[in-house]
Amino acid sequence: MTGVLVAVVALLPACDESSPDAPTLERVQPGEGLNTVATPVVISGDGFNPLVRVNYNDKQRSLVSTAFFAHLGTHTLEQVTYQDAKQIRALVPAGLVPGSYDLTLVDPRGGRVVLEHAFVVKDGSLDAGPDVSDADLGLDLPPMDLADGPPLDLPRDGAPDVPPDTIKPDTAGGPMVSTLAGTGQPGFKDGVAATAQLYNPRGLAVSGNDLFVGDFTNHRIRRINAGQVTTLAGDGNQGLVNGAAAAARFNYPVGVAVDGSGSVYVADSSNDVIRMIESGVVSTLAGSNVKGFLDGAAATARFNYPRGVAVYGSTVYVADSENHRIRTVQGGMVSTLAGSTKGFADGPAATARFDTPTAVLVSGATVYVADTGNHRIRMVQGGVVSTVAGVGTVGNTDGAALTVARFWNPVDLALSGTTIYVADQGNHRIREIKQGVVSTLSGSSIGFKDGLVGTALFYYPSGLAMSAGGAELYVADQSNHRIRVITF
Repeated sequence: MTGVLVAVVALLPACDESSPDAPTLERVQPGEGLNTVATPVVISGDGFNPLVRVNYNDKQRSLVSTAFFAHLGTHTLEQVTYQDAKQIRALVPAGLVPGSYDLTLVDPRGGRVVLEHAFVVKDGSLDAGPDVSDADLGLDLPPMDLADGPPLDLPRDGAPDVPPDTIKPDTAGGPMVSTLAGTGQPGFKDGVAATAQLYNPRGLAVSGNDLFVGDFTNHRIRRINAGQVTTLAGDGNQGLVNGAAAAARFNYPVGVAVDGSGSVYVADSSNDVIRMIESGVVSTLAGSNVKGFLDGAAATARFNYPRGVAVYGSTVYVADSENHRIRTVQGGMVSTLAGSTKGFADGPAATARFDTPTAVLVSGATVYVADTGNHRIRMVQGGVVSTVAGVGTVGNTDGAALTVARFWNPVDLALSGTTIYVADQGNHRIREIKQGVVSTLSGSSIGFKDGLVGTALFYYPSGLAMSAGGAELYVADQSNHRIRVITF
């Protein structure tokens, strides 16, 4: 038989052969908002299933679509974001006429379902009302994991698509946010930093005047120096190829780190290995390219989606995210520093529990961990794991680190003196932990804006690195496809 067979199948809850049931709607929370401001909402129900298209030709390829659309009456909701089979997040835009609205949800297959009288718009000029935040909603939402395969390019409310020179930043005194590299358009281009292109940049590391970037969807490691962006390693194709840096291949690299001699270490996430770039040559430091968990000789050890990497002395530390452990590589051997099974538990390192740790930061005898799925910052010290900040509930609350503060998917850390900086990805904020108190340094909602830290905007900030002198904090602004810098 000749020709090409093309099949389109849906991702079914039980993998049976019948068509999936249409989605059902239960409620919109909060159920009301003001017409003077945009209102973030959570749509709850069941059967919010992605669509998977599988094409069979010379190779098997699949594409997952989570393109849900939501409307209040005839008004389209913004930033509609699939969470899981039971929850979708969205933004009700400002400017709707006061009144009661039906909600219409359209799934990726074109299935349509309506919830009557789902949301009430009030006149904001008559009742200012309280601000609505994730903390106010009281919802413990699952992490929005942007690392499993190519991240979704969500609507950006127009801001990132505006040329940077047309956006007027605030310029009064105080710490400032500016763009170091990237145009805001996803792609690949070396050259002058202002016109260079990145694609979902993730990890960052500083060494002297060099800033190294884990350019996630470009499958490359990039370097920024003296206003120029160059490629340190990777030919842009997915794979695991060692050798000359220009011909090497990575598979969604995330975290990067640099040692005192200038060697660069990479958490090569989808290859499940740790790579090293030294003198223009790429090699595999640890991992067998087989997903799993196994300590022992570095060449046969197994990781499961390592995302974070740090180096201190002769030891490389790894946030082994899907094994929910912190691992170390030293002297050709891989061992487990802390963690056991998925969950949350402080205490002895061997029995402590993490949930999808994404980043590690080492300072002397202390290892700090961005415990992403637990929405906490943890630390390992003296064989014991403890919590530094976060109550474990999704939110954006500032305040006392252990009893009040809330994060939403903290994914990377940086340190200056005794202050810990956090890339609070789901909140689109840069937070800081100082003297037992969490505060917001910069960011508020999805967008792109340079200027004063109090008014600047980010879009899923995913990587941090502090300059040697502590005067600049570099930010991998993932979904803005830019590298930003906060100058203190």
